[in-house]
Amino acid sequence: MGKVKILLAMLLMLSLSACERHEDGTYFKYKCTAELNGETYIDQRRVETILSPTGQITPRICPDENSGFLYFVSYLCTKAGMTTFTYMVEIHFPVEASDQLVGKEYDLGIRNSETDIDEYPQYCLENSIPYATITKGFMSETVNKGSFMITSRDEDTVNGNFTLHFSEGTMTGSFYCTIKE
Repeated sequence: MGKVKILLAMLLMLSLSACERHEDGTYFKYKCTAELNGETYIDQRRVETILSPTGQITPRICPDENSGFLYFVSYLCTKAGMTTFTYMVEIHFPVEASDQLVGKEYDLGIRNSETDIDEYPQYCLENSIPYATITKGFMSETVNKGSFMITSRDEDTVNGNFTLHFSEGTMTGSFYCTIKE
């Protein structure tokens, strides 16, 4: 039993090294900030919310369960630590290895206006086209035009930025996140 406690303590210390202290609690360093129409949104999770059974570290880049391709996801809120998001950003890439993302700017947006919008994600997967969606509440829309770029990588983390044009305006953002393959 003593070895288990020591192992858990070591794991907790390792995970906290990826954290930063704020006035209202401890947060993971991974974060995404975005601007839309003069408003700022942030995705930065408190450590205790991640430790729950349903908690997830976001923002992140990881494989899509259905396609195996990598995707970026961020739950943007009006302030750090919130559990209810205002916008969910998902950007899908037709690649399976993260080294294919670094240093390459991806153009996003609708390239085939003849494809039904509900079928567009499947069309993109079948034709190796990157695409992005933004969800607000129960409404999700495919981004009309945009770009995404990872500017640097350090082992399991990346830095980058994105610009997404959609019905509400132009969202610009930057991120530091974990990447899993």
